[in-house]
Amino acid sequence: MARTSIVLAAVGSFLSLSFGAASAQPTYRLTDVGTLGPQWDCSGGAINASAKVTGTCTTRVAPRVERAFLWNGRSIRDLGSLGGRFTSGQAINASGWVAGTSLNAAGRFHAFLWDGSLHDLGTLGGRASHFRAMNDSGQVTGGADISGSAAFHAFISDGTMMQDLGTLGGSHSDGWDINAAGWVTGYASTTTPGTIFSHAFLWDGSTMHDLDTLGGTFSIGLAINDVGQIAGDSETTLPDNLNSHAFLWDGGTMQDLGTLGGGFSSAVDINASGWVIGFSSTSTHAAGYHAFVWNGAMHDLGTLGGFQSHPNAINASGQVTGQSYTANNAAEHAFVWDNGTLYDLNDLIDPTDPKRGFTLIAGHDINDLGQIVATGVYRNRTRVFVVSPTDYRILGFFMPDQAPPFKLGGTVTIKVKLVDAGNGSPIRDGEAIALLNRPCRVKFSVSGAQTRVPRCMTYDRATDKFSYDWAIGKTGSGPTTIAVDVSYSGSSTTMIRKSKNIIVTE
Repeated sequence: MARTSIVLAAVGSFLSLSFGAASAQPTYRLTDVGTLGPQWDCSGGAINASAKVTGTCTTRVAPRVERAFLWNGRSIRDLGSLGGRFTSGQAINASGWVAGTSLNAAGRFHAFLWDGSLHDLGTLGGRASHFRAMNDSGQVTGGADISGSAAFHAFISDGTMMQDLGTLGGSHSDGWDINAAGWVTGYASTTTPGTIFSHAFLWDGSTMHDLDTLGGTFSIGLAINDVGQIAGDSETTLPDNLNSHAFLWDGGTMQDLGTLGGGFSSAVDINASGWVIGFSSTSTHAAGYHAFVWNGAMHDLGTLGGFQSHPNAINASGQVTGQSYTANNAAEHAFVWDNGTLYDLNDLIDPTDPKRGFTLIAGHDINDLGQIVATGVYRNRTRVFVVSPTDYRILGFFMPDQAPPFKLGGTVTIKVKLVDAGNGSPIRDGEAIALLNRPCRVKFSVSGAQTRVPRCMTYDRATDKFSYDWAIGKTGSGPTTIAVDVSYSGSSTTMIRKSKNIIVTE
């Protein structure tokens, strides 16, 4: 996930990846997260590095109930509430902890943290609080009412104690994002009269620092990465201070990121390399906005044919997900921006995927493996999907039945295990197994002194391995190459190969 990423790399190392020569069109598979019951619809929220997901499910029948959920890769779990009917799952960290906002029994919204049980983070003495962001340590930020006043202050909480971060001299503040070190950004009012005079801030664990503005009276820090770079919005000195521009603050200066030709731009997220995503008005579409990536210059990501696009998250590699209107503004579809190209995510789903009938309408978050949590709709039913690149590799060969030497006339059982290319973990997802387990999707062959044309391998669910019993010929001793090919892009011929050189002896 972009806001909590700890993968560090120089900006220049990604330039060739996202703005170089186009690569082959990616292909994805869908994993259905499920629902909390037959009368529930669900929408996505966030995904962590191990593809655990949170979001919110809502009943289709009265009385309306909303519940935060956790999907752990196998099953979906209702996280309950603080006593009221509404709970929203908005963030998930590396440990699978979930945070968000929940209605309590008194009818007040409070921020919560779930780490196996639900914790009410409380307030700063007032009646309500709200969640904004969480880091991998489980520290949470947001805003909370203070005692005896209508004002609210930014806070940081470790799940047991809520700390007031104060203001810049005024009456209110709000925390919007937090990095791995526990630094918080957001906005806070200053001593200048009037609540419109609020500035972006950085709270560094002890002190709230005023980041100033781009010349206007208001600014806000919206996202912070682990090296302390902040992306946000600020009014400028353009006519009547009505134009707001996205900015990047990098340790002392607030840089105006400009626009795509119109008068307005807004930041959404920042990755570990300081790439900023957001949306901006253009010179030709005054009523709509286009998603952008800024990596030293602002790049228009375009749309899927309609007048507007909006990004939601960026990962360490610079991949972006969000939603865009299609041609004639007929519908909104989820998109992924990858290697310089904006794709309709629906067009990239493996054509043999059984869930392909759902229309993905929004990509909410993307982790550093390129896995996206998205919301899909089919016949007015709304579901959450993990959308994963179908990029598999072969972990290795296993020949437990016979050790070298490999002799003429013998039999060797060849076993292989497939893993996700990103993290090396075994593929246990049922739909991925079904995709790969179709006839002749995984093939074994031999060449050299021995020759065998490609043959289908069989799959054992108990061991999560593919296998083939290779009967070595009675003639043909000498150097031999055994190989396994895996077709991983649906109906395409794209292959990955693992080979091993052996000697067949008499």
